[in-house]
Amino acid sequence: MNRVAFIRDNGLINHSFLPDNQDTYTAGQVVDGLTVQFYDYNQDPATWHDTKFWDFSLEEWADLPTNPNAPYYTWNLAAKNYTLDRASFEKDTRDERDKKLKDTDWCVLPDAPVEDIYLQAMKTYRQELRDFPATIDFDTIEDISTISWPVEPQK
Repeated sequence: MNRVAFIRDNGLINHSFLPDNQDTYTAGQVVDGLTVQFYDYNQDPATWHDTKFWDFSLEEWADLPTNPNAPYYTWNLAAKNYTLDRASFEKDTRDERDKKLKDTDWCVLPDAPVEDIYLQAMKTYRQELRDFPATIDFDTIEDISTISWPVEPQK
């Protein structure tokens, strides 16, 4: 007897169960956009889900690489590995930069109640923020929380 696994297009298991009737499903059958495959009923389902994926190119189960559990890594079936979603990472970095600029917009208004020395420091800081994304090596930094941002001047 086998467990039935419903596989997403990316090869990862959506869910699995032990069927009442083994003949209800066939390997490769598509149900609601999920591909049916089988695995031994003696396997622990939770462990199987965490350690296996269906390799459509080889038509067999394969070992799932360790998930880096980092915010910008996603499963990539073509690479058969977790890969950095660089576009999302760069977008979130720019969004965070834009937020930091917006949070300091007030201080560069003509009627802002700030001293000249603070105003100059803020203008420098804001320019550093605008230039900042171009200074990041997105090939070596993989998490927005590890970025060393320019330091906002204190009043």
